[in-house]
Amino acid sequence: MHLGMTQSMRLIFRCNVCKSDPHEEGCPVVHLERLNEMNRHISCPACNACGVGVNSRDYYECRSCHTQFTSGGGTTPADDVIYYLDDPKAADLILVKKLPNKGDGNFPIDKKIEEVRDEIKRLTVKKPKRGMKKRSK
Repeated sequence: MHLGMTQSMRLIFRCNVCKSDPHEEGCPVVHLERLNEMNRHISCPACNACGVGVNSRDYYECRSCHTQFTSGGGTTPADDVIYYLDDPKAADLILVKKLPNKGDGNFPIDKKIEEVRDEIKRLTVKKPKRGMKKRSK
């Protein structure tokens, strides 16, 4: 019977926000990672830019050309052509039709990501130490 010990190098970084490894529950960095996983940047069938995401009206909209697409009924599509959105996070291709009106570029998830980034930036800004005053010339 042999007892052994495996030694390996492990680089540990503590989070700049919650100061722990792994992250504490409720850490904004974890929240940002989850939002980035949920965010979509699908290839646009109209302009081929990788910017299609879900807008505030729950339509697919391209961030570049603002063409909107719908995967459901209830709206009148611009034409009867069926387009495919290849979302790598979805199991199958998404069948959509192009809408006649352009979108307004309002993506709630992009705004939320920006808010969380600002919060992280605010929490990681180094504060001046107390009692330290700048010298005047």
